[in-house]
Amino acid sequence: MAVIVSLLRGINVGGAHKVKMDDLRALYESLGMRNAQSYIQSGNVVFETGRKDLRKLSAGLNDAIEQRYGFRADAVLRTLAEMKELLAANPFAARPVDPARNVVIFLAGQLSPVC
Repeated sequence: MAVIVSLLRGINVGGAHKVKMDDLRALYESLGMRNAQSYIQSGNVVFETGRKDLRKLSAGLNDAIEQRYGFRADAVLRTLAEMKELLAANPFAARPVDPARNVVIFLAGQLSPVC
């Protein structure tokens, strides 16, 4: 069983695409995710799953969200190990930097080379 962090794009931002977190957690649970927990009204959900193919899992979440709420939100999934690696690789960790001023951007897939 792996711990997965799900980051949903465009949920509860600027008054658009409002989703209640208790309903979102229930949706994840209904899809077989276990111990779904959300963080404030962000659309970010941490859950446990035995599924290995995160690409297929993300596509299934995207489809379920669209069917339930009527809009598409891209689910970017990262394992707990990947999130820990990210924190360990923070080049600013040794400096006195305000954590509120650190930004990390997660991409849903590989970037294509630009010609």
